[in-house]
Amino acid sequence: MFDEEYIVSGHCAVSWEVIRDLFRQNFIDHLDIGATLCIYYQGKCVVDLAGGWFDFENHTRPYTHDTLQMIYSTGKGVMATALALCVQRGLLDYEERIATYWPEFGQNGKKNVKVKDLLSHRAGLVVIDDDDGLLKVEDTLDDPTKITHLLAKQKPYWEPDVGGHGYHALTFGYLVSELIRRIDFVKHRSMGQFIQEEIAQAIGDCEYFVGNCLPDQCQIRVSPCIPPRKTASVENQSELSQLQTRIFTLNGLIPSSPINGKDKHLSPINGFTNARSLARIYASLLFTESLITSKTLAKAILNNTPENEPDQILSHMTTKFSQGGYMLDSTVVKDFGKCFGHWGKIERIQHENEEKKEQYPIYIITSQSQNSIKLPISTNNNKINNTNQSAAILSSTTKINEYRSSSSRMEIALDPTFKIHPYHLCSFKRIVEL
Repeated sequence: MFDEEYIVSGHCAVSWEVIRDLFRQNFIDHLDIGATLCIYYQGKCVVDLAGGWFDFENHTRPYTHDTLQMIYSTGKGVMATALALCVQRGLLDYEERIATYWPEFGQNGKKNVKVKDLLSHRAGLVVIDDDDGLLKVEDTLDDPTKITHLLAKQKPYWEPDVGGHGYHALTFGYLVSELIRRIDFVKHRSMGQFIQEEIAQAIGDCEYFVGNCLPDQCQIRVSPCIPPRKTASVENQSELSQLQTRIFTLNGLIPSSPINGKDKHLSPINGFTNARSLARIYASLLFTESLITSKTLAKAILNNTPENEPDQILSHMTTKFSQGGYMLDSTVVKDFGKCFGHWGKIERIQHENEEKKEQYPIYIITSQSQNSIKLPISTNNNKINNTNQSAAILSSTTKINEYRSSSSRMEIALDPTFKIHPYHLCSFKRIVEL
């Protein structure tokens, strides 16, 4: 058995060592099970840590830098990056009608729905109505074309664009994946194949897999999700509207418990990566133009949500999305300042400030947190220098499925004064402010 004294491995640059101690303390306090943490600052990786246990019951196998974790809807940010790459190559236009690329989509009042309407969650296609009771759970896993065929026929729940926006929790992935397949004229690749070949391999030293794109030899490194130790306070479906329940389970086909199938191509949520790789993807956007140009990025993160417009699905919060599919600064991430990225069911958020690129680090974490991760950093006591020029951005993954739990979860933002705020994932209520 490994000694808990050596539970954390990796490096921290000078003046960032305090992060290691705070990171380790989470395991000592049993606030987390296993995690990786990666911070980029001014284009350089200043923190790259791993800690905890892959096998949380026996504590015989450490959670390492190359452990892969499912990231659920944080994958939407990576999908947005894939689409931005298509825009840069002239294969896609945010202002163009989806039916131009996917003619069957133009049915049932969707003829004029634009790409930006879908990507900013304004298309009204949050659920499938006309499934005739024939859909089975395996249809969501093995053959996404059955889902996309039904979505092409689906009538919007509200008038696209002018009717407002509402979070397309699961349908987003199927719709965007089909759009990628249609505009990838030569290879007609799936979203997973496109991301693997055009993003992960292009960046280098980056592991990002979707479903059945995960190589067999890598499956042993996937840390499975596990259920929460406490019964979730809103697990009772009566606390959710019938529509919300259908949206977050795709008509009940997708269980609310963790999905651990590594050979399934459930594109909306079944992405596998680690903090180091996810950070490299966002670093390529924020600090270099190796993947897409700053001009393309500016288009991708252009806001397409009116100020203070409520989310029709996530009624307890105000969300804001760009025309390229990134989540922007909103109630969900109000302490980040101006930022872009995406949060998810288990993994938290990874966001980046697009205004002062050279002054803002990328802060990515993958975790198996059972309750919360608390990094009580305060710059008033000079723990970290140059705080007036710093802000951090964070995402996490976890083994624990607490999407509907009342307990605190890791949702940490490092604001310009270098304070870190854990959030509760459902209400985003601030729990700690140091």
